[in-house]
Amino acid sequence: MSLQSLLSQTCTIRRASVSVGATGIPSVTYTDLATGVRCLLQGKAGRAPNSAMGLDFVFDAVLFVGPDTDLQPGQNDGIHPDQVVIGAATYTVQAVIDRSGKLNHKTAYLKGFRPVAGA
Repeated sequence: MSLQSLLSQTCTIRRASVSVGATGIPSVTYTDLATGVRCLLQGKAGRAPNSAMGLDFVFDAVLFVGPDTDLQPGQNDGIHPDQVVIGAATYTVQAVIDRSGKLNHKTAYLKGFRPVAGA
């Protein structure tokens, strides 16, 4: 059984673009970066304190994707993480790690996205 056969779901990856208007206030817009990305989502909440990469984050789910999938926990500023949409659920990417060390898949830790009221 190949790893690809285990990636039985599909998702959409969305990436932020930040622009500054005439007023000088930044505006963030998310657009689809990739659609139909093969993946496997596991609803597994937890916390990764003091991980090997020095990260400390809380997650609601774990996502497995292929090794060539472009998925980022944030742009250069780390403030605008990619979003993953599966069905009606949207998640933000907290971390992306090659846990196998063999570059055969990526493991992403996700946090459920809850929009700010009134936004």
